[in-house]
Amino acid sequence: MRSVDARGAFAALAVAALASSGCGSDSLIKGLVSLDGSVLGDDGPAGDSQTLVPPRPELGALIDRAGRPGVNAMLVDVFDFDRQRDRLADQYNQDADAAGWRSRYAPLLAGDLAILDILDGLCGNQLLYDKRAGGIGLEGYSRLADALADDRLYVDSRSGQCSSYLAVEQAALAGGAAGDCGGRAPGYDVVDETYALVAGPAQPVSDGVAADTAGRVVAAFPFFGSPNL
Repeated sequence: MRSVDARGAFAALAVAALASSGCGSDSLIKGLVSLDGSVLGDDGPAGDSQTLVPPRPELGALIDRAGRPGVNAMLVDVFDFDRQRDRLADQYNQDADAAGWRSRYAPLLAGDLAILDILDGLCGNQLLYDKRAGGIGLEGYSRLADALADDRLYVDSRSGQCSSYLAVEQAALAGGAAGDCGGRAPGYDVVDETYALVAGPAQPVSDGVAADTAGRVVAAFPFFGSPNL
């Protein structure tokens, strides 16, 4: 499964900020991903035996990690023109071997993290950026790349407070207790928070989509208010 809209929107933001280069190294930028708008296909008329292109996955097959939103769309070879991006995105989503995620994907994520670090106008202020290992290259981005490559949401069920996306992960990286259950509640603006994570705090970057204001999302489990009628 691919998030073409999210990938395209983020790439456009990056191009506007980058001009000709990002942080780390000019050679990191290989070009923007091409969005060809092709349609995969449909089931055809009722009773038609035409199959989808690509075919439906077998029951039980992993087709999307559904971990932290935006990691695949924003950071897996997103600045590549060729169809390598599509192949890598599918490979990333279908990889069920969590033990190897860091070794396989962290170097790839570090490259795009270095490019997107300039979105707020400054280099080296991205979360977990290691100034001691920084300079030209990707070494300064390896800590955040390692954290994001472990693409799973963590929830601390011992906490009675749930108000912060990535609270558990950030506390663990800082060497302390979270004090918040973390996870991903429907009211969290997870895309904007992911933008802030990879761009840095100097200049807010947003997808332009505001939080729900119609009362359909509430703070208590199961988080949803009255349905639209």
